[in-house]
Amino acid sequence: MENEKKRKWYSIFYLICIVLFLSSIPFSMLINNNKISYLLSLLFKIIALVYSIYYIKKDGLDKPLIEKPKIKNLILIPLIILCFSNIIFAFITNINFNENINYYVIINLIIETVFIAINEEILFRGLLFNEFKKSQNIFFAVLFQGLIFGATHLLNITSLSVIPTILVQMLYTTFLGIILGIIYQKTNNIIFPIIYHFLFNVINNILASNLFN
Repeated sequence: MENEKKRKWYSIFYLICIVLFLSSIPFSMLINNNKISYLLSLLFKIIALVYSIYYIKKDGLDKPLIEKPKIKNLILIPLIILCFSNIIFAFITNINFNENINYYVIINLIIETVFIAINEEILFRGLLFNEFKKSQNIFFAVLFQGLIFGATHLLNITSLSVIPTILVQMLYTTFLGIILGIIYQKTNNIIFPIIYHFLFNVINNILASNLFN
């Protein structure tokens, strides 16, 4: 029994490492062609998703829950406002609207974000959080998976981002991970955190950074 637990933990962390590696290769730094680097980045994220599904089935890991939505899940709707925090901040502080919006870039980023959200939710909520719940109470299970989720964003250093910016990102992604864990726990349906994660990234990051200077 103990060996089986260790094997599952090993399998989960192995899969997290593989998927994050495939999803974080900095093609834009390696290839001096935006279209090719984008397509390769998207392709590797799709490969990561396909491999995750294959490995979960092959290794006998617990599949992410997908229970039927319930009326009581509507109580989580107010959390949507957090997805607009950067845009609200931009309006409050009167940040100038960007008049040279590159819609092609926005669309490409949104497409890529679909696979980012699916991959990360399967890994961190569907697998990691589910396993934590078997040995920890819900409070610590939510906290630990959120901390690990935030810590993995240190990988963004491959994009040569400024260290303070990465640390701030790690802080708010930890908070996001906790919110996503709560959503998954309340709904028992991996689709809900996937949708929330997607909306958060699109509205709070992609739209906010491209619509305002």
